[in-house]
Amino acid sequence: MIPGLYDGRDKAFFFFNYDSTVNGQPLLSMRKGCAGFFTSEELAAGKGVVFKPEELAPKQGKKPADWPALVETGGKESYSDEQVRALRRGNLAACFGPAFARLPLREPVGLPSGKMELVDRIVELDPRGGRWGLGVIKGEADIRPDDWHLTCHFSDDN
Repeated sequence: MIPGLYDGRDKAFFFFNYDSTVNGQPLLSMRKGCAGFFTSEELAAGKGVVFKPEELAPKQGKKPADWPALVETGGKESYSDEQVRALRRGNLAACFGPAFARLPLREPVGLPSGKMELVDRIVELDPRGGRWGLGVIKGEADIRPDDWHLTCHFSDDN
């Protein structure tokens, strides 16, 4: 058996951690990632990720005392298709409002486009939401069976 691979009830699950960097600077980390292989019937009957109550319980987030608020943010928002297109271009003010035009950013990073355009809508941004009260963003993507990211990951599936 491969380390990190659990085979139970004819299903193979693998668990992983990873750290990503850009130019040597930490960008994103993932811990306790899990993936597996399922039949179409199992996926159709699934309930998605099922969390235990203690995993969903709100907890107080930790923000350093000197954490700067770059702009004053409001409450929950959602964004139009045009605002999402502006965000793809890195035009933060056109997406989030005029206060973002004054940010001292030379090349703001927006949502990816082209083949990496994996978010179609931003249905909620709540700067004080989420389990830890530090913010949550909810996006949606329209998935089609011939999407490149599906066909390349599942090339041998019928």
